[in-house]
Amino acid sequence: MKNLDNKTMEIARFESFFPENARFDELEKLAIYIKDGNPCQLIGLPGVGRSTTLRLLAYNKSVRLKHFNKNVQWLHFVLIDFSEASGRPFSDLLKHMLFSISESLRERQMNEECKKVQSFVEKYTTTNEDIIILDGLKQIIDYLSLEKKLTIVFLFDKFELYIPMLTNKFFIHLKALQNRAKYRLISVFSVNRPLEEILDETILPDAYGFLGKRNVFLPILDEPSLNFAISYFEKISQKKIVKDIRDIVISQTAGHGKLTKISIEQVIAEGVLENIPTFLEGDKTVRSLLYEIWNHLTTEEQEQLKNLTRIKTIDKKDLNENNESPYLVRSSLILNNTISIPLLASFASYRAGRVIEKITVSENGKEIYRGESKISDQFTNSEFFLLKLFLENKENIVERSDIIDAIWKNSKSTEGVTDQAIDQLIFRLRKKIEKEPNNPSHIITIKGRGFKFIA
Repeated sequence: MKNLDNKTMEIARFESFFPENARFDELEKLAIYIKDGNPCQLIGLPGVGRSTTLRLLAYNKSVRLKHFNKNVQWLHFVLIDFSEASGRPFSDLLKHMLFSISESLRERQMNEECKKVQSFVEKYTTTNEDIIILDGLKQIIDYLSLEKKLTIVFLFDKFELYIPMLTNKFFIHLKALQNRAKYRLISVFSVNRPLEEILDETILPDAYGFLGKRNVFLPILDEPSLNFAISYFEKISQKKIVKDIRDIVISQTAGHGKLTKISIEQVIAEGVLENIPTFLEGDKTVRSLLYEIWNHLTTEEQEQLKNLTRIKTIDKKDLNENNESPYLVRSSLILNNTISIPLLASFASYRAGRVIEKITVSENGKEIYRGESKISDQFTNSEFFLLKLFLENKENIVERSDIIDAIWKNSKSTEGVTDQAIDQLIFRLRKKIEKEPNNPSHIITIKGRGFKFIA
């Protein structure tokens, strides 16, 4: 994590070539929040281009000028890739943040500032003590924000990958840094679902100031980015993509960035000229990405997609859009009561024909599956441990006291845990695993006694 490797440097150069109108509407919304000094969230489906959008701010000068004009000289964007800190302790995350700030200054050739910050990095990364590394981070923020009068914009990419390791001290310290910088520190969280849905309820109070309604959803298609990516593929592969093939692939992928790229690569590699939709439906590489998109949805959302494949076109006009998941609509996965990505619609139809898949916990107790699909990544820590408790006690009554012991056993006191807190946790878990959360078939309430999990 200490230095940008060759792959990261290549990504930086790649993003710098994008046209200035790439992801224009979404970046314009982000710019408004940043100019106002407000933290915000960038939300999108897996593979839709969240990382690319953030890297445009970090590495593309023309994009920054397009959205911030002359004010850009006072803004400094720091891309912090949380996939590099996934599974690591808080001290390693802090070090990663220090290195990322240093590298961002070097990338923009801010030599004086880079030299100064690098001296802090070398001094404060020889230890694993959180409090000492934090002191180094504070001094860097003081130097850049107070002395150099820069507004630092943290671009937290793939933030959801650190959720299993996240504690409330992350937001406590981030808020302290923000106050220290006199609001010259802004955070943009890139996540696949809104933070309020994926953060543990014990963390939410400390994260409150970073939530709210300042959300920017990435639609599936961005034509300038897609056209550039395809042209770039043609350049490096030295293979011209026939317009008819390109149009067919895009019609099947709806222009979804990663899905389109993979589909074109597979079609070209296999030399497919006919029956392209059928080929893509059966291709293992394409299907693996469809699984990635599918598995990050809640069970209720998956059921909505399955139901849309069962309904005739003429009947869809009568559907009440209020019954649709807000996430499915805002992420543009559902448009006009139709699944916007035909390949995913075919996949949903295939899933609709499958037998009911059981929810199970792995032998090591660290992962939860529905059938062969791992679903544990979509749960907060509390939801994971609650579902694990239910799965380990199938068909038996689990009392509220059992839930408190399993979920809040590490708290200083369990006396303040209310029935309402338990009910809210149960409801959130039902929304993620039940077809009909208000009419559950798995987590059954046993009045006056507790709950029972039915497999």
